[in-house]
Amino acid sequence: MKRTVPDLKRLVALLLAFAMVAAACASGDEALSDAEMAPTESLSYDPNAANISNRSILGSTGEGENVQDAQQAPKGDEFSGDGGVEPAVLQTDVIGRDIIYFAQLQMSAADVAEASREASRLIQGLGGFLFGQQSQGGANATSTLTFKVFPKDFQEALDRLGSIGEIRSQSITADDVTERIVDIESRIVTAQASVTRLQAFLAEASDINTIATLEKQLLERETQLETLRGQLRTLEDQVALATIVLSIVQKNSAPSIDLFVTHYEGHNTGVSCPGGELFRIEQETPVTICYEIMNTGDTALANIELIDATLDIELDELTLVSGDPTAPLEPGDSFVVAHELVASENIRFNTNVSATPVDDEGEPIGGRTVGDTDSGIITTFEPEGIPTFMDGLAASLEVFVAVMLYAVLLLGAALPFLGVALVVWLVWRRWPRRNDVAGSPVPDADVE
Repeated sequence: MKRTVPDLKRLVALLLAFAMVAAACASGDEALSDAEMAPTESLSYDPNAANISNRSILGSTGEGENVQDAQQAPKGDEFSGDGGVEPAVLQTDVIGRDIIYFAQLQMSAADVAEASREASRLIQGLGGFLFGQQSQGGANATSTLTFKVFPKDFQEALDRLGSIGEIRSQSITADDVTERIVDIESRIVTAQASVTRLQAFLAEASDINTIATLEKQLLERETQLETLRGQLRTLEDQVALATIVLSIVQKNSAPSIDLFVTHYEGHNTGVSCPGGELFRIEQETPVTICYEIMNTGDTALANIELIDATLDIELDELTLVSGDPTAPLEPGDSFVVAHELVASENIRFNTNVSATPVDDEGEPIGGRTVGDTDSGIITTFEPEGIPTFMDGLAASLEVFVAVMLYAVLLLGAALPFLGVALVVWLVWRRWPRRNDVAGSPVPDADVE
């Protein structure tokens, strides 16, 4: 049966009408669902994810709370140096990036207070300012200063500060926080939209329970929003101004001296110094004792004295091997002296060295002294001579005793087998007689 054209038109019209009704119903359900869910709207916000890490801000007192990002951002570039080594030059004019510049320097200066004033003057000349300071006076004076400068002046500030003293260590970091700032700004927009919607729902609510629920959710969203804004302000402040933490210590704050005593057999005016360690030597052996005195501090040392009351020696009685004990001993320098003697008996030594720290002009510092001590013993034994009759007799007696001991040991080992041997011998003695008795012919009986 074939369908006519009017039937097909009616079928198409019916399908179109059904589709329009279904779409209208779906739209109404979705709107109703949104209206029902609005009072309990939940913003997809993770407080932990909103925390942003200021990875390289050390000692940033007063700069706002540190923030962390759950997904760690790439670490900034870091440059470090020691002993006055020039740090790598940072590119501080990166366009379109938000970068936090931070540096930490430690240096020594003869006058800590004057060095602190000079550092502040140099930073102010660049338009920067002193953000914080902590100082301590006395013999071990220290001062820690925190400076803020514009990023474009960051490298120049480091160069200027490096000229006021001797740099001991330095650490410089550049942390790119562009992505973190963009992420926080996006979260702020989302949080602000959530607050606005909740405020509109609250304005239209009439039920007490609904109002209480909306007010609680609104308070949470506003708190989250303010937290994000605070984190953003912290990062923007750190980007706007670079931070430099400068620690200055007294140049003469850590004087130290070390004494190293070694020895060797023979006399050669100390050419073989430093030697090793002798523990036991033959009597009448020539011995050389080496003394190495080293300045292991950060201050020049003068008036060096070396005394050994056991050996009854002083510094001016020793043979100079290297260095100059009469001149100030600079940090890291050393000199070596030697003492020659013959080991007629056990050699005991208890050596003391002392020195006075001095400033650049050679003047003593605060009446201080430093020292070190080393002690030990070298034992001796009598040399072996030509054997005498008594030596031979003693040796023979030792050999005889050793032989007898071996004999006793062999006898003790053989005792368990003597009983077995005796039993075997007795059996062997009786065995032929039994065979003879068994094999002898029986005498014929008399025939009657």
